[in-house]
Amino acid sequence: MKIFIDLIVRGIEKVGSTISQISSKISNTFKNITEGFFEFIKTPIGAITGALAGAELFKRIDEFKELEKQLIGIEGSSELASRKLEELSNTAFETGQSISSVVNVYQMFRGVFSEDIATTFTNQLVRIADGLGLSEEQVQSLSRAFVRLFTDAEIGSREFIMILNQSPALLGKLASEFSMSASQFRQMVEEGKISAREIAQAFLKIKPPEAPKTFSEQLNIILNKLMLIIFKLGEKLKIWQAISYV
Repeated sequence: MKIFIDLIVRGIEKVGSTISQISSKISNTFKNITEGFFEFIKTPIGAITGALAGAELFKRIDEFKELEKQLIGIEGSSELASRKLEELSNTAFETGQSISSVVNVYQMFRGVFSEDIATTFTNQLVRIADGLGLSEEQVQSLSRAFVRLFTDAEIGSREFIMILNQSPALLGKLASEFSMSASQFRQMVEEGKISAREIAQAFLKIKPPEAPKTFSEQLNIILNKLMLIIFKLGEKLKIWQAISYV
């Protein structure tokens, strides 16, 4: 156990040193936060907090690795998968959706769209969901309904409207893009008079509502981003591989 703890401490110090070296290129504020964090972690309370944060980090590392494996099967290489995971992670951090939820949405869209279009749809859907306060379950259902629209228009249109009925705000925003009332839009889609492509184009035109963030949510975003930075640096410095052998 002592060897394990010492290895973690050395790893944290090495990552901290690297962050300090690059932080001046980011901002003095970030540098102060970083230095303050590593000073705090030297105190008894800081050591306990650091241990808990370390446990959370290792849990995230396992999640990142698993999601990266899934993306390798889609993107074709570990380099492209790692880059896409980082991009999707940032979207998740900024919107309050879990990383696994955002990656799952992307995977569904990637099944019918190219990489760039799938990314655009994922970002738009997740940001609109964040602004409207939709749950992750609603986001997943809406993603499946969108995909079904493009793979089976008849069944997909009914499923799409059924999902939209659970989010009147989104239904109204889509209807307004066609200068229709919600009931008119619903009927036109059900009758197949509005194509999947037209719906997709209208969806991408919607401006995601601004969702005010609480202090706790803002802090969580900062901590999540810091954790991603530490994870990426840990990968480059081979820290996680070393720990796995302990």
